[in-house]
Amino acid sequence: VFNKLKVLNLSSCKFLVKAPDLSQIPNLEELILDHCECLLEIGESIGLLKNLILLSMVGCANLGALPYGSLQLNSLQLLSLEGCSKIKILPEAGMMDVRLESLQRLILDHCTSLTEIPDYVGGLKCLHCLSLKGCSSLKEMHRSIGSLVVLEELILDHCTALMEMPDDFGGLLKCLRRLSLEGCFSLERLPLSIMSLVVLEELILNHCTSLMEIPENVGRLKCLRRLSLEGCSSLRWLPLSIISLVLLEELILDHCPSLTKIPDVVGELKCLRRLSLQGCCLLRSIGRSATTQPDWLGNFKSLIYRWQLKSVPDLSNLTALEELNLENCRRLVSIHGLQKLRSLKVLHMNGCWDLDVHKIWSQLK
Repeated sequence: VFNKLKVLNLSSCKFLVKAPDLSQIPNLEELILDHCECLLEIGESIGLLKNLILLSMVGCANLGALPYGSLQLNSLQLLSLEGCSKIKILPEAGMMDVRLESLQRLILDHCTSLTEIPDYVGGLKCLHCLSLKGCSSLKEMHRSIGSLVVLEELILDHCTALMEMPDDFGGLLKCLRRLSLEGCFSLERLPLSIMSLVVLEELILNHCTSLMEIPENVGRLKCLRRLSLEGCSSLRWLPLSIISLVLLEELILDHCPSLTKIPDVVGELKCLRRLSLQGCCLLRSIGRSATTQPDWLGNFKSLIYRWQLKSVPDLSNLTALEELNLENCRRLVSIHGLQKLRSLKVLHMNGCWDLDVHKIWSQLK
């Protein structure tokens, strides 16, 4: 009947309980059912849509499962089930004829009842992005995920029950550029095979509070540009092999309360432009000395100190520094070399309770 219909958008149809019979729309390319909060099921006719490119069911909070039977969506490129909080499992290949040969993006964010990923996901040879953000019941990743040979982005943020990744996880993921595990509180270790991710550019491990160390061979990630470890409260040290991260531009270590020292080899990272250490309450020095700044900080334009130091080491060599932020350094009593910062444009000293501002100002004359 609707042979020419390409797009069907039924978003926010609050009384829709079951998707309509789609067999009458054979050429449909986009089906959008976002925020149909009463939707309980989708008929098997959806499996007949050979030309469907996009299927979005964001926020269908009462949808319990995808239809069992044939699901031959060979043209489908984007499948989003974000916020389908009652879906516990995706249909297994043994239960249905699954063909998703063209799928490029699979979005399962906040499917909070989802407990496992079926092994056929590893056979999605065109998949570029797999996002499982907020899947709080997911305890493990199927090892078949390592077969996603063109996967570029893997997002597992706030998978709070996830304890470990498959040991051979990194073996075949030769195209992965971004791996995010933010808020995976139960994750205790990273598999050594993660260092086989030869084109990885961004590794996000923020608030992995059980993670105690980074694998010693992290230096093998030659393409890494951003390493973020904010809130890794159990992290005590960084491996010396970090010196091999020759393209690293950002190293974020905010609120790592167990971290006591930054290795001086960080100074060999010629591309490093941002080093953030806010809230590292046990950190007493950067590099070898607590009284002088490492020479390599001279390349930085912005420097933020936010930990419980009493004295800022000599700043004289920071000739390119344009911004100095000492906000809430409540124990700070002295700053050395401030008068040598000829390029300084912004200076924050708010919250420095013990600092004699008049004395500091007199040194600038």
